[in-house]
Amino acid sequence: SSNAVKRLNMSPSLNENWIEDAVQQQLEELGWEVLDVYSEQFGENGTLGRELESEVVLKRHLRTALVRFNPDVPEKAIEEGMLTLAERISTDAIGQANHKKYQLLKGGVPVTYVDDRGEQQQRKLRVFDFNDPSKNHFLALRQLWVRSDLYRKRPDVVCFVNGLPLVFMELKAAHR
Repeated sequence: SSNAVKRLNMSPSLNENWIEDAVQQQLEELGWEVLDVYSEQFGENGTLGRELESEVVLKRHLRTALVRFNPDVPEKAIEEGMLTLAERISTDAIGQANHKKYQLLKGGVPVTYVDDRGEQQQRKLRVFDFNDPSKNHFLALRQLWVRSDLYRKRPDVVCFVNGLPLVFMELKAAHR
């Protein structure tokens, strides 16, 4: 009945933590690794390898994926690809910037490097394995602090695939 639904929605036990726990359970059932990083330790050997709250790309996980999917590419090209993926596109409107990033994620990140024979090579680095999703790394972070020039925020859940943030969740109890 509608009264039962109303009581359920107003129940103090259905707070935002409960909802986050339920989301965590669902993500874990789907194969995601889930961590609460409210008290994240910073630094190369820290919780996520981030140096600052303003870093939104998890470089440690991204590097691992790029090396795994592009094993014949030198480290310098991997670093170039990482910089391209992490850079802000501030000259474009948000829709244009998002489209450019989408093209990189879907079609690959162009890099140029000199091979062992001294010849210049151009490649597109694979970022994801679309054919076998189990080869990707799925990480959901609860309570991740993120700082920009304008604000400091803590989304309830941010979902990363191979170190790239793709999903942001702000969860609320139904009565709020």
